[in-house]
Amino acid sequence: RQMCIRDRRKNTGSDMTYKLVLFDMDGTLLNGRTVFVIARERGFEGELQDIMNSDMKPYEKTERIAMLLAGMTVEDFMSIFRTIPFNRNAEYVVGELKRRGVKTALATDSYHLAAFDVQRRLGIDHAFANEIVVHENRFTGEVRMHNKHPVKEGDECRMHSICKRDVLLH
Repeated sequence: RQMCIRDRRKNTGSDMTYKLVLFDMDGTLLNGRTVFVIARERGFEGELQDIMNSDMKPYEKTERIAMLLAGMTVEDFMSIFRTIPFNRNAEYVVGELKRRGVKTALATDSYHLAAFDVQRRLGIDHAFANEIVVHENRFTGEVRMHNKHPVKEGDECRMHSICKRDVLLH
């Protein structure tokens, strides 16, 4: 996707002032999806597709995908992750928002190591993600989801490992 900044006030006549922009990470700031790039490099694309195509609830998929990373080192993960380029204009858009005094945040159902790396490289103010559990520099296969209380009847947002609506409210 191509990113650009447009001042909507010119089109609507509104005097609305933007104070915060919340970005997704995979496929929005990044030109790729973290877990798919890792799966391709580590050879578990088939297992990942099986999980993605299953009838599991989204938060259950998050748990199962984390299990596929068990034993991987942080260095290997980050080395592969950093091969994913930023989308065109991502750096410009974030920089321009910062110049205009707009706070920036990212919320992703990916992992904290990746989110905090993107936060640092782009100068984003806040990052929210799931915590992949690491022991002795290796992923355990466990994940601590940002959404502490998944599965609330009638609330589709809570079916996910991170509820971006809740991040905005926070």
